[in-house]
Amino acid sequence: ALGMAQVAGDIPGAADIATVLGVEGRCAALYWGAFGHLLMGEIGFGGRRKRPPPDPVNALLSFGYVLLTNLLTSALDAYWLDPFLGFLHAGTYGHPSLALDLVEPFRSPVIDRMAVRLVNLRMLRPEHFVPVVLAGAVAVGLLVLIGLSVRLFKGAGRFRPALPPTDPQRHTGSD
Repeated sequence: ALGMAQVAGDIPGAADIATVLGVEGRCAALYWGAFGHLLMGEIGFGGRRKRPPPDPVNALLSFGYVLLTNLLTSALDAYWLDPFLGFLHAGTYGHPSLALDLVEPFRSPVIDRMAVRLVNLRMLRPEHFVPVVLAGAVAVGLLVLIGLSVRLFKGAGRFRPALPPTDPQRHTGSD
């Protein structure tokens, strides 16, 4: 963690977004280098890789990030905010940039923590994953996506944001 704090110290002097993203990349390398040490049991982790995820932990992380991004995209839509007008993730046409920006602070405490918990409590085991072929590459997919999503978000209703009134004429923004 000390190394990450030292690297993050470069952010105040950053001249542009590209520099900030470079610092983020260096911090991510340190984070993912340590992440595997949190996992116990029969599912291993050789580092963060995606598109396609090559192992169960990467598949679980990617799946969680997609669910969280979709939840935040829906919440932004509910508040009449454009999920495609972001800051750090801007510039990629067709991606919900603002939702992706808002996902960042929740990745570690929500999705990464949940993945560690599911693996360490052996709620997910190797037999819950199957290899799949995506665009010619072998990836690992969750065997029971629907069952897992129901299991993971079983009590998620208590975390839903309060939705604005459905009549835009009544919603003045002052309440």
